[in-house]
Amino acid sequence: RVCRSGGRIGLANWTPDGFIGRLFAVVGRHVPPPAGVTPASRWGTEDHLTQLFGAEASAIRISPRHFALRYRSPEHWIEVLKQRQPAWYVALRSDGQHS
Repeated sequence: RVCRSGGRIGLANWTPDGFIGRLFAVVGRHVPPPAGVTPASRWGTEDHLTQLFGAEASAIRISPRHFALRYRSPEHWIEVLKQRQPAWYVALRSDGQHS
Protein backbone atom coordinates (compact mmCIF):
# COMPACT_ATOMS: atom_id res chain seq x y z
CA ARG A 1 0.00 0.00 0.00
CA VAL A 2 1.02 3.59 -0.46
CA CYS A 3 0.54 6.58 1.81
CA ARG A 4 1.41 10.08 0.68
CA SER A 5 3.83 12.13 2.71
CA GLY A 6 1.99 13.52 5.72
CA GLY A 7 -0.88 11.06 5.23
CA ARG A 8 -2.41 8.80 7.87
CA ILE A 9 -2.80 5.06 8.08
CA GLY A 10 -5.60 3.70 10.23
CA LEU A 11 -5.62 0.11 11.43
CA ALA A 12 -8.08 -2.04 13.37
CA ASN A 13 -6.20 -5.00 14.79
CA TRP A 14 -6.76 -7.86 17.19
CA THR A 15 -4.49 -7.74 20.26
CA PRO A 16 -2.64 -10.68 21.85
CA ASP A 17 -4.54 -10.16 25.13
CA GLY A 18 -8.04 -9.93 23.61
CA PHE A 19 -10.36 -12.85 22.95
CA ILE A 20 -9.30 -13.33 19.31
CA GLY A 21 -5.61 -13.02 20.19
CA ARG A 22 -5.99 -15.67 22.88
CA LEU A 23 -7.93 -17.82 20.41
CA PHE A 24 -5.07 -17.44 17.90
CA ALA A 25 -2.69 -18.69 20.62
CA VAL A 26 -4.83 -21.77 21.32
CA VAL A 27 -5.20 -22.60 17.64
CA GLY A 28 -1.48 -22.01 17.08
CA ARG A 29 -0.67 -24.74 19.60
CA HIS A 30 -2.57 -27.23 17.42
CA VAL A 31 -2.18 -25.78 13.93
CA PRO A 32 1.00 -23.68 13.91
CA PRO A 33 1.31 -20.92 11.33
CA PRO A 34 3.75 -21.41 8.46
CA ALA A 35 7.38 -20.65 9.24
CA GLY A 36 8.17 -16.94 9.14
CA VAL A 37 4.54 -15.80 9.44
CA THR A 38 3.96 -13.18 12.13
CA PRO A 39 0.86 -13.82 14.24
CA ALA A 40 -1.92 -11.41 13.23
CA SER A 41 -2.41 -10.31 16.84
CA ARG A 42 1.08 -8.76 16.92
CA TRP A 43 -0.32 -5.98 14.71
CA GLY A 44 -2.27 -4.96 17.82
CA THR A 45 0.89 -4.10 19.77
CA GLU A 46 2.71 -0.78 19.80
CA ASP A 47 6.09 -2.56 19.75
CA HIS A 48 5.30 -4.36 16.50
CA LEU A 49 3.88 -1.26 14.82
CA THR A 50 6.96 0.72 15.85
CA GLN A 51 9.15 -2.05 14.46
CA LEU A 52 7.22 -2.05 11.17
CA PHE A 53 6.83 1.69 10.62
CA GLY A 54 9.65 2.98 12.86
CA ALA A 55 11.52 5.97 11.45
CA GLU A 56 9.03 6.35 8.59
CA ALA A 57 6.19 7.30 10.96
CA SER A 58 6.13 10.76 12.50
CA ALA A 59 3.85 9.39 15.25
CA ILE A 60 2.22 6.13 16.24
CA ARG A 61 -0.91 6.42 18.35
CA ILE A 62 -2.69 3.46 19.88
CA SER A 63 -6.34 3.73 20.96
CA PRO A 64 -7.48 0.37 22.34
CA ARG A 65 -11.16 -0.38 21.94
CA HIS A 66 -13.30 -3.30 23.05
CA PHE A 67 -15.40 -5.18 20.53
CA ALA A 68 -18.18 -7.45 21.73
CA LEU A 69 -18.66 -10.60 19.69
CA ARG A 70 -22.27 -11.65 20.03
CA TYR A 71 -23.79 -15.04 19.28
CA ARG A 72 -27.09 -16.65 20.18
CA SER A 73 -25.38 -19.40 22.19
CA PRO A 74 -22.04 -21.22 22.54
CA GLU A 75 -23.37 -23.73 20.01
CA HIS A 76 -24.11 -20.93 17.55
CA TRP A 77 -20.54 -19.62 17.97
CA ILE A 78 -19.15 -23.09 17.19
CA GLU A 79 -21.40 -23.35 14.12
CA VAL A 80 -20.17 -19.97 12.87
CA LEU A 81 -16.55 -21.07 13.42
CA LYS A 82 -17.21 -24.30 11.57
CA GLN A 83 -18.67 -22.45 8.57
CA ARG A 84 -16.38 -19.41 8.39
CA GLN A 85 -13.13 -20.51 10.03
CA PRO A 86 -12.78 -24.25 9.43
CA ALA A 87 -9.11 -24.38 10.52
CA TRP A 88 -10.01 -22.85 13.89
CA TYR A 89 -12.94 -25.19 14.28
CA VAL A 90 -10.75 -28.24 13.62
CA ALA A 91 -8.05 -27.00 16.00
CA LEU A 92 -10.54 -26.40 18.81
CA ARG A 93 -12.28 -29.77 18.58
CA SER A 94 -11.51 -31.84 21.62
CA ASP A 95 -12.19 -35.23 20.02
CA GLY A 96 -9.46 -34.89 17.38
CA GLN A 97 -11.84 -35.46 14.47
CA HIS A 98 -11.41 -33.38 11.33
CA SER A 99 -14.93 -33.39 9.86
